[in-house]
Amino acid sequence: MSVRLVLVDDGVPRRSLDLLLGAASRSALTTHVVRASAFTFADASPLAPGDLLYRPAVSSAAIRVERFLFGPGVISFYVDVDGPYFDSGDPYELFARARIPTVQTVYCASRRRPTLEALIERVGGFPIVAKVPGGEGGIGVVRLDSRAALYSFVDFALGGGHAVQLMSFIGRPHVLEVNFPCFHAQAEVVAGTPVSDAMIRHLLDKRDRVLGVAP
Repeated sequence: MSVRLVLVDDGVPRRSLDLLLGAASRSALTTHVVRASAFTFADASPLAPGDLLYRPAVSSAAIRVERFLFGPGVISFYVDVDGPYFDSGDPYELFARARIPTVQTVYCASRRRPTLEALIERVGGFPIVAKVPGGEGGIGVVRLDSRAALYSFVDFALGGGHAVQLMSFIGRPHVLEVNFPCFHAQAEVVAGTPVSDAMIRHLLDKRDRVLGVAP
């Protein structure tokens, strides 16, 4: 009987899905892509033990679907027994706690000009990098070179209900983020390393350990 891989999608770039589906096909898996925006909770059930579950999407809707589908014996990339219910918190705070060099970052929740002036000073002045989290491949990240540009960006982003991060403009390497469980496609395409195949192999190996399948 074929092993089933369920992917939770909510606007994931097609390239990411194609790489994962190709790797799954090479391992003879049965695949099913769940569209979070069209998911009907009333007609669905959690996955069965031994099913593989991966959420490349990052939206709140996708997280809710993943939590619904997750259950005892479902195989995922999570190490913690709470699986998708575990929240690691703010990555920048975790990096700072571990003394990992990261970019000076502040969260912007106000359009008030005096507040923005204080944030400008905090990140070292212009140019400033502004980010609306949730995009891929640089989408939602802009360089702002003036107060007028910053004011306009913040007004637009906050007015649309988006979170905003302001970061120092840098010229040497820093750790920006550690993406989990998503956005592996760039590394695979640019470096030519079969990341998707390794991911599928990891899930299958974990499945064997969890279910006690002899090698």
